[in-house]
Amino acid sequence: MSAHDLRREIDLLKHRARAGHAARAERMPPAPELLRRVESSESSAELIAETLRALADAIPGLQPIRRLAEDGWVVGLSTAERAAGDGLRVRCARSRIEVCVSSDKLRGTLRLVCRRCVLDRELDVLHHELPLLNATGLALTAWVEGACIGFAAALLARRATQRCLQASA
Repeated sequence: MSAHDLRREIDLLKHRARAGHAARAERMPPAPELLRRVESSESSAELIAETLRALADAIPGLQPIRRLAEDGWVVGLSTAERAAGDGLRVRCARSRIEVCVSSDKLRGTLRLVCRRCVLDRELDVLHHELPLLNATGLALTAWVEGACIGFAAALLARRATQRCLQASA
């Protein structure tokens, strides 16, 4: 069997698999509970992204992140900047705040995990759970704003320290 024949067989198998998947998807619409969990996660991720956009507008250099992770949406901000290394070396240091939004089917809750890193130094990891039906309320906004304020304070303090180190060098 030549490479061309093998390629044709592989393409035929892929086509059959896609056709079978499409047929199954048409016969089995998603459950309403699953749709409700996905919609709640999506709307919560968008609400978090709005708060993060306000932070990015206030602090220069922060770029938005949004991706689908293994267990839910990840929204956040990231930046890379020069930092003083050992001696006279200068290195690139990353800062980020990321919130992973996922739903817990068994508990009926929306889980939030916030990871924050300032100039390559990890801050604490914040965890929060909300009832799935009330996930877009004031509690979510207050929690995210608190996480953002802590990140902004740490980032601005480290930037000020870096500037002092550079000025004294």
